[in-house]
Amino acid sequence: MANFKPLNNYSLFVLDRLIDKYHLKPPFLDVACGNGYLSKHLAKKRWEGVALDYSPQAVSLAKENLKEYRKVKVIEKPFSKASGKYNTVLMFDFLEHVEDDISILKKAHSLLSDKGFLVIAGPSNPKEWRWDDEFYGHYRRYTEGELREKLIKTHFKPILFYDYTFPFFWGLRRIYTGIKKSKLDDLNKEKQPEQSSRASRTKLSSFKYAWDIPIISNFLDKTSFFWLPIYLIQYNFFKKKISKGNAIFLLAKKK
Repeated sequence: MANFKPLNNYSLFVLDRLIDKYHLKPPFLDVACGNGYLSKHLAKKRWEGVALDYSPQAVSLAKENLKEYRKVKVIEKPFSKASGKYNTVLMFDFLEHVEDDISILKKAHSLLSDKGFLVIAGPSNPKEWRWDDEFYGHYRRYTEGELREKLIKTHFKPILFYDYTFPFFWGLRRIYTGIKKSKLDDLNKEKQPEQSSRASRTKLSSFKYAWDIPIISNFLDKTSFFWLPIYLIQYNFFKKKISKGNAIFLLAKKK
């Protein structure tokens, strides 16, 4: 459900609360920015920063979505080649796509200013592995303990861990992946056979959607009045249910 708009909006809802509570500030680096929805959200707050992606398709789409915001630069470049200093580095739906995640965390550490913050959102709980993980090209699902250990190893101080799916989005994903035939077979049958590789599925993950029931998804995308109460309930009562959900939200500080 990485491209499910109500879930993306909830991740922004959580981020806004962390920005206020921990005084996160620009400049920011949005790693693997995809269509630029996260950078656009920050740009509306008058944050300056960089939206980075190595996919030409993603960069083209992000540039279009961010064309009104001159304080955000959209750059086509792999994260390993990123440069500069940032007060906030954000990785939404990125770390799980990388085989050597320790190197990625070390790189993020090098790009952060003193006492800068790292924000990560991505899939959690290995027991929640489903066909959509393969569809999107994931290497793994994380436990809180695994992420905490890797952050400490790369000289970060973990601040908080939140689940941002249980029970509502967790339930939707369980139902959908249970009744919907895997789309991985469809992806493998497309004209370019190389798209069946994990790297290719990762590159296409901003454009290929596992969730594809148009009538239902279009309705859910447009019913903001319906989602706000759910966001409030989920945030206030369920964010600590990390062992039950399927996606984790974390904040860490550079030591």
